[in-house]
Amino acid sequence: MRTIFSILTLFLVTACSSPDFKAYYFQVSDFETPKHYIFKDQNRKGFVHHMKMYYKLVDEDTIFYTEGLNEEEKLVEMFVEKMGDSGAMMLDYYFVHYDKDSSGLRTDSRVLDSGVYSFYENGFPLQWKVVINTGDGIERYSKDRSFSRTASVNVLGESKPCLVLKDEMKMSGGWGKSSYIQESYYAKGLGLVRYKRFFPEGYVADFQLMEIR
Repeated sequence: MRTIFSILTLFLVTACSSPDFKAYYFQVSDFETPKHYIFKDQNRKGFVHHMKMYYKLVDEDTIFYTEGLNEEEKLVEMFVEKMGDSGAMMLDYYFVHYDKDSSGLRTDSRVLDSGVYSFYENGFPLQWKVVINTGDGIERYSKDRSFSRTASVNVLGESKPCLVLKDEMKMSGGWGKSSYIQESYYAKGLGLVRYKRFFPEGYVADFQLMEIR
C-alpha cells in the first residue's frame, strides 16, 4: 500500500506541476550569433515580419535585443530587454524612421512599466508601457500580458509544446486610438513561434514562424 501511495503521489505532483516557463522563452545562450526569425501571416498573402535577435553583456547584465526589420531588412523597430533571474524586463523600445537624407533616425522613448515575460507562472499578469516621441507627436503603447494555457503547435514541420500568453495591446497618438488582442505562442527551446492578432473589425492575423536563419 505504501508503494502504491507513493506512485500516486508522484503522479499527482507531476500532473499538477507548472511548466518550466524559462525553458519556453528565448534561450540566451543560443543567440551568441544573431538569429533571424521570419514570420508569415497565414491569412493574408505577402505579409511578412522579420525579427533579428541577439544578446550582449553590458556591465555584467544580459541584454537581449530584438530588431524589427522591414522588407528590405532595414531596422525599423528595436525592443531591448534585460534578462534577470525571474524574467525579462523592458529597457527600451523605439522606432527608426528613414528619409532621403538620413541613414535612420530613432525616436525618443520613456519606459513607464517594464514587465515582458516571467519565468514563473505566479509572475503573471504583468505589463509593459512606453511613451514615444516620434518628432511629430507623442504616442503611447502598452501590453497587458497573462498566462492562458499550454498547447501543441506545428513549428517548422515538428509538433512542439507551447505556452500561450494572452496580450492586450493598446496604442494611441495624434492619429487616434487602437487596440487588439494577441495570442503569443512560445515553444520550448525556441521562444516566440506564432502570434495571432484579433482585430476589432474581425480580421485575424496569424503569423507563424516559417524560417530561422
